[in-house]
Amino acid sequence: MNLRTPTSSVRVVTAGSQIGNRPVAKTSSVMRKTAKSAGTPRSKRPPIRLGEIKTGRIVNRLRELHELGGDPAYERFPASEELFLVLEHAQTRAGKLKQPKDSLVNVVGEAAVLRAKL
Repeated sequence: MNLRTPTSSVRVVTAGSQIGNRPVAKTSSVMRKTAKSAGTPRSKRPPIRLGEIKTGRIVNRLRELHELGGDPAYERFPASEELFLVLEHAQTRAGKLKQPKDSLVNVVGEAAVLRAKL
């Protein structure tokens, strides 16, 4: 019976030496933050002003598009003052809208743009 103790073959490699035919880098491959860059916060962009958004007009147009698109729950469309409910109704019923054949307006596409504006 041959009882051999396992031998450990750990090779210590120093920077600048070679492993096989590849040289070992003298610096770490992980970039470290310097004390100077770690303490300074990134500069922030100035806010972009979009201007005034007339939600009443958007809601009225959205209501017209849902009527043109044949929304089955059109009679339950919320009042113009209920902005969150209008947006919720428009999002949940977006898949039910259909493009009328006699309309030159892209009902589904315009409704999607208006929902994004709200």
